[in-house]
This record gives sequence, structure tokens and C-alpha cells, in this order.
Amino acid sequence: MVPSANNFGAHLERSPSRMGQMISLENGVIDSSLPPQPISISYTSVVLLPSRLMHPTLPLVVLVRHGETAWTVSGRHTGQSDIALTQAGSNGAKALHAVLNKFSFSAVLTSPLRRARQSAELAGYGDVAAIVDDLREWDYGDYEGQTTAAIRAERPDWRLFEHGCPNGETPDAMSERADRVVKRIQLVHRDSGNALIFAHSDLLRVLIARWLRLPAGEGRRFLLATSSLSILGYDHDLDEPAVRRLNQVAPDVVTSPYSTVPLLL
Repeated sequence: MVPSANNFGAHLERSPSRMGQMISLENGVIDSSLPPQPISISYTSVVLLPSRLMHPTLPLVVLVRHGETAWTVSGRHTGQSDIALTQAGSNGAKALHAVLNKFSFSAVLTSPLRRARQSAELAGYGDVAAIVDDLREWDYGDYEGQTTAAIRAERPDWRLFEHGCPNGETPDAMSERADRVVKRIQLVHRDSGNALIFAHSDLLRVLIARWLRLPAGEGRRFLLATSSLSILGYDHDLDEPAVRRLNQVAPDVVTSPYSTVPLLL
């Protein structure tokens, strides 16, 4: 049965135009004996979920990772380098418009870096997005433009979320920035408004961890593809922060090995 608009959360302005099939996990259980791994669950397809799983009155914050760039394709750490989107990245950002248009937002925030601002513009929010410096990507310092493989060739034990970057930012510094963003979101939520953020992979991973009141280093467990959409919110009340959606992407613009979850359409 195709759900009507009344079956979905109050922040959706109209019913969806199409549906997929039922969500199914490739593996039915999680083996707790295995070492911790990044959260990246593969789905075969997706269906919109009713409002009992998207609280009809509690506010949300929608997180968008910017579209693809030449450096995301090659796996180079892109911190403060101001790189434009590729054509595929532009297409991915445009594809988000139809989904984001189903929500109403009281605040739209974007990183000042071009790839995030372009994504906001192409998704239809360039004229209302406020630039927030705290949404800049992690400053990778001496590791800017390098791949993880190249860094580990010289420093085999290096892990970004544990060690940070020489002459760049530490996980603690990232945590402080993310916490300031969380406070801005909470102010919007106290007035029952939704927020929309356009930013970057590692910044958003830290932001998700801090939203959940986890150490910044736990952000390493959340993988975000380019042009992906995630939704943070609450369970029963504003004292129970939760993840509502994670790393959802449009099937026709998959550009990353982490793009495993079809976009909510």
C-alpha cells in the first residue's frame, strides 16, 4: 500500500512520489565477537518508513555531505583546499533537491568552502544558507592532499580520529567545533524548527558522534559518501539524541564504495 502524506512525519510537506521495496539486511545479525568496524550496512532497497519511526513533533537536523570532487575520487585528504565539484558531484547535489524539498527548515547552515557552498546552491538552498566557519572540514595540516596509504607508508600506525594531523587539528579541536555547531542546532530545535547543514565528511562524522554524546574519536565508525544525506533527531524527547537516517544516497549518483544505502525518495 502506498502511504499517504498523513502516514509520515509532520515535517514532510507532501507524500513521496515513488517507493522502493522493503528494507532487508544482507546479514541478519551482528557478530559482537568481531572487532569494532565502521558502521556501513548494505541494503538491497529501501521503503519510506511511517511516522512512528520519525517522531511527528520532535525537530530534526539534516546533514548533507558535499558532492564529489576530484580529490574525493582519488582519496586525497581535502581539508582547507578550496576545490570545486566535479560534474558527477554537481549531479549528486542536484539530486538532493527533491528530497530536501519535502522538509521545512528554520535554519540552513553551510561550510564556507566552495564544495559545500556549491552543493547548497545546487540543492536549492544557496540563497538562504548561512556560512558557519565551524563547519569547515578537518584541517589536515601536513597531510593535506595526501592519501591514507601515502601517510601510512611513513607512519604505519596513523589514525586520523586518534592522532589528528601534524600542524593541523587534533580530535579535541574538532570536538570543540562540533560542540559549537550542536549548540546552534539545539537553539533552533528549542523553537521546534528543523535545521539543514551542508558540510564535509570528517567534520560531519565528528558532529554525529558529539550529537550522540560520544567522544569525537567515535566518529570513525560513521562512513559518509559524497552527496549523502543523514538525519539526526531524538527518540522520546530532546534529552534523547538519536540517529534517524545515515548515509543515504540516490541510486543513480553512487560514486563511493561507502554509498550503500539508497536515498529516501
